[in-house]
Amino acid sequence: MSLENPEVSKTETEIWTSEVEFGRSLEFTWAGGKDYAVDDIRRPTRPNGWEYKVTTAGQSSRREPVWKVGAGKSVTDGGVTWLSQPVSTDGRDAIASVNLETPTGITTANEAFSGTVVTFDISGGTYDADADPYEIGVEVTTVAGEVIEKKVFVEITGV
Repeated sequence: MSLENPEVSKTETEIWTSEVEFGRSLEFTWAGGKDYAVDDIRRPTRPNGWEYKVTTAGQSSRREPVWKVGAGKSVTDGGVTWLSQPVSTDGRDAIASVNLETPTGITTANEAFSGTVVTFDISGGTYDADADPYEIGVEVTTVAGEVIEKKVFVEITGV
């Protein structure tokens, strides 16, 4: 299961391995009024298949520029000059650590991350036909220090 906010259905005794995809959340996206250094890489807020590398450092405009598409296209953005390039892994942050916020009655184990995916095992929980699903908070801290949170909803089914 690999969804933005997965929903899991399991029995009380079943162990379920959950995968949470952080893909696009880890991309370095352009922001207005920010200082950018030479070699910083950003992607437009609306993906266009390209990313842009700073060739002249400075502060970006408050309004997002019109991004030119095609390799080697120059874009002026306030005091910053960007050069277009094909999308690479350099335009993406990486997961540095994971913290799981687990409700009472649910146990998580074997949490790990690889690339843009966090995996962990879910066990426990009590069946109650009228209860809301359990909610597990999946919080990652990136290498750049950004904290991103997603939720996993766990419904316990009858035996």
